Amino acid sequence: SNKDSDSQNYAAKNVKRPSDSDVQQLYDCSFIDIGIEDEMKELELIKMMINVCIKMGRHATARGILKKAKKSISMMDFANWSGELGDWSKALKIYQSINAPLPYVIHSLSNLNRYDDILKYEEQFKAMNENEKMQVIDDFFWPYYFKKDKHNVDEIVKIFEKNWTLPRLVIVIFISIDSQNYSHAQELIDLSYKMLAKQSSQYIAGDQNQIEDDQDIAEILVECQEVLNYKMNKSSSGQTTSFFSRRVKHFKRSRSICE
Repeated sequence: SNKDSDSQNYAAKNVKRPSDSDVQQLYDCSFIDIGIEDEMKELELIKMMINVCIKMGRHATARGILKKAKKSISMMDFANWSGELGDWSKALKIYQSINAPLPYVIHSLSNLNRYDDILKYEEQFKAMNENEKMQVIDDFFWPYYFKKDKHNVDEIVKIFEKNWTLPRLVIVIFISIDSQNYSHAQELIDLSYKMLAKQSSQYIAGDQNQIEDDQDIAEILVECQEVLNYKMNKSSSGQTTSFFSRRVKHFKRSRSICE
């Protein structure tokens, strides 16, 4: 009935989202309940709680749980979670201290924008097998691009084209506009919107990070379209300047999108 539907809608809109302190109390109580007797259960609980907090966007709580649990988890797991929470300097330091597999080191350097340091591993990268290369291929794009190594940039783009992701599409849209290949840029913008639309079904899971990442991608696609319109004389410079002035003043972005 309409009354039942209204009640359900009201309930959905008024469900109180747990605060950081609520989640932290749940974590503390859970450890009391299991008595820290079963190490496997303890480890699984830690992973579950951190994962839930990250998906909810409760990074401060996740960091608090990780700090408390440091002695209970491996250094590798601690480094992985540190990186997931944005502390790539800490993650890199741990990976290097425990001689972690090279892809972990390279990925950390990429997130720290240390492109010159990534190129120090170029020989190891070239010697990797195909599966290993695919783990770090995205991390080598910008080092080669800023080095103006067109050959290797083109080779990576060929790989991207065989297996598109949204971040890869944004990269190739950028270089397509930069190289004045406007028709290709438009095709990729259209493809990106289609991929975004397909991902919307995942939002019901409540992954706050995924939602924010897709919002960032959507914003930069709009900007790419505006720049493309200007380049193709479909909009005036005054109109484009107005768009970007308002955006810089009011929009909030993630670190990666700002860059």
